[in-house]
Amino acid sequence: MNPNEHVHGPIVHTSPAQGWGAVYAHVEGGRLALITQPLISWAVIARVDSNTTMAAEIHGLLLDTEKEAVLCGHEKNFLGYLPPGADVEALYAKSALRYQETQRHRNGYEETKKRSA
Repeated sequence: MNPNEHVHGPIVHTSPAQGWGAVYAHVEGGRLALITQPLISWAVIARVDSNTTMAAEIHGLLLDTEKEAVLCGHEKNFLGYLPPGADVEALYAKSALRYQETQRHRNGYEETKKRSA
């Protein structure tokens, strides 16, 4: 996967992200879990707005299952970043429950759509 695929410009700088993690909600069989993946670094992405104003986006980088660096933050189940030593449940439990409820509504809508077809 190309790490620039979901951003508006090139990576112009990286910085260490020692101890930081990316937090994801995972729902399987109606059960909710918080998954934390360690970041390998922060990436600064150059972005030019429509009026040619230069801006920057900062995303975490992690290694995927193929050991390729990928940017965090664009996935539907991405909840945020976990600082070193922080409690994932305390910071992200409410966000994960909102994600789970959204998935239930989405899945219910899809089932209703299938039945009416």
